[in-house]
Amino acid sequence: MILLLASYPRSGNTFLRVLLNQVFGLPSADIHGSGAEQAFIRNGVMFEAMGGVTHELDPQDFVARARASDRLELVKTHERPSGADPAIYLVRDGRSSLISYYHYIRNVEGQDCSLADVIRGRVYGGSWSEHIYDWEPERRERTLLIRFENLVGDPERELQRIGQFLCIEPQARDVVSFQWLNDAFPEFFRSGSDAANIREMEDSGFEDLFWRWHTPMMVRMGYTQG
Repeated sequence: MILLLASYPRSGNTFLRVLLNQVFGLPSADIHGSGAEQAFIRNGVMFEAMGGVTHELDPQDFVARARASDRLELVKTHERPSGADPAIYLVRDGRSSLISYYHYIRNVEGQDCSLADVIRGRVYGGSWSEHIYDWEPERRERTLLIRFENLVGDPERELQRIGQFLCIEPQARDVVSFQWLNDAFPEFFRSGSDAANIREMEDSGFEDLFWRWHTPMMVRMGYTQG
């Protein structure tokens, strides 16, 4: 059985994977295989912490294998939905997610891009709003919507919700802190601060562009301006 760990990039998916492995003993794999996990594999500590599983299969073949498995197979994805598979969907304030993604593209992937391109969705993953429109996480069947700010601010409560959703009991109670993640891989885990990212968006000169593109979804997800 497959469980998709779905999100727009830089919405907390890796943090969730670490918690799921630590608390429930649930390893996970990226839908795109080891090629998409090279930064974590090189780091070592992070790949072990999230129980990373490698594979070299085509994404469609890997998903088909996971669906047919007798075990619960967790698959991280930033792709759009391609079926009715059960999922945990992570959402993060779009201002924070896009600022974080902008820095990730430039500092981790080493690619040149502008914040305007990220806001307009001219990057892998497309538009932040359209990603959520396609998933409809608050309406989709067999889907648990998790908010990044809740996962960071009160992980015990969110893990309880996840345990109820999956009908499993935790194997451990202690949870890793975001500070530990930052210490282990500072290039990837910058700060986890939505407030700092939102201030950066406000000071970037592109805040008006952001709201022109994403106001309806920000309102729908309960993220207000100011």
